[in-house]
Amino acid sequence: MPREDRPVPDEVRGCKTRGDSNRPARPPATGAVAIGPLLIWPSIRTVWPIRNASWPYATKAPKVLPARVRATLAIAPEALGTAGLWSMHGGYVSSVRFVACREREPSWGYRGTVGKYTVFPFGFALVRRSACVPMEVWLDTEAAPHRLLVPVGRSAC
Repeated sequence: MPREDRPVPDEVRGCKTRGDSNRPARPPATGAVAIGPLLIWPSIRTVWPIRNASWPYATKAPKVLPARVRATLAIAPEALGTAGLWSMHGGYVSSVRFVACREREPSWGYRGTVGKYTVFPFGFALVRRSACVPMEVWLDTEAAPHRLLVPVGRSAC
């Protein structure tokens, strides 16, 4: 069951925190996990052990958003303590706001603009090797969240 109120983001990732490549970003051809317009890279299905007593397992899984979209990704209340979202300031948090670049934002990695999609480097942590984690994506333009049971460290839920 989605929460009634929007979560207050623990941190904000703006356009300047994106990851540029040598060409405009594109969504993965297959296997992405979609929560509304937010795509999580298929690598979310593979985790590895890390040296962290609170979060012993982690994965790198970039986020992809269409240009100009503002979205908050949150671990659903019933899964707090099961999974965490990587914080750029160290550790893990329960909600992160992403602000995608505008299409004409100049790229850092190639001559041209960012284009239709913005990719954000990102990761997740778990207390177990795998879990079906309920996550929510809140958009500025919608009153209710998109909600999905996300397979972290596993192929399906």
